[in-house]
Amino acid sequence: MRDRDGAEQQIDSAILRLTRAADEALDVFKKAGLPSQLGTYAAMTDGSYLPIEVRQTPGSRLTTENAMPDEAMGVLTLSAIGQRNYAPDSPVGFAARVIEIVEDLRDRLRAAAERDRFEEVRSINDALLLREASLALRLEFVEGPDIASSRARRERQQEGGSARGKQIAGAARARHRMWQATADDIWARHPTWEKAKVVRAVAARHSVPVNTIRAVIEKKT
Repeated sequence: MRDRDGAEQQIDSAILRLTRAADEALDVFKKAGLPSQLGTYAAMTDGSYLPIEVRQTPGSRLTTENAMPDEAMGVLTLSAIGQRNYAPDSPVGFAARVIEIVEDLRDRLRAAAERDRFEEVRSINDALLLREASLALRLEFVEGPDIASSRARRERQQEGGSARGKQIAGAARARHRMWQATADDIWARHPTWEKAKVVRAVAARHSVPVNTIRAVIEKKT
């Protein structure tokens, strides 16, 4: 029972991370004027797409929206719509691949849970945690300095001293995302831990004073 409870916590954490990744990609689709819900769509003769089965949120189950029209030319997933209409190296092309991976990982998570493959569930969740930590690391320490310096120069010319404040705010948000991702992982493994204990564990892992991160960390409900 404990293994199953732990696996359910891991699934919840993984779905949360998949949702965050999907939301970023779906926003790219929305800005491009494309459908922005995960699922399947009928490709119509006028170039539009009619939703057949969609997820109301990236973590929810598919729900039927419309019957398949007789005049439809075929059925496409959301990722296939992006790949069909945009180059692979375009923003939509990249977002389409993210969506494809999100859908695949969600299906693999459910299949692993149904077969009691708890280690596979945990491995997928660990990989997603690594993705978030790596992204935060890149934003703050790899790309951050170069991006921030060029932005600072431009904004000093335009707005004077406002550039430094924006740079600091962006770096702080990246740190906060990294700390929260670590806390999510700890709570997934130890769901009964109080916030104070998790905060101490996060602080120790990142070598940061407890008081610095106490107000940042929140337990997802």
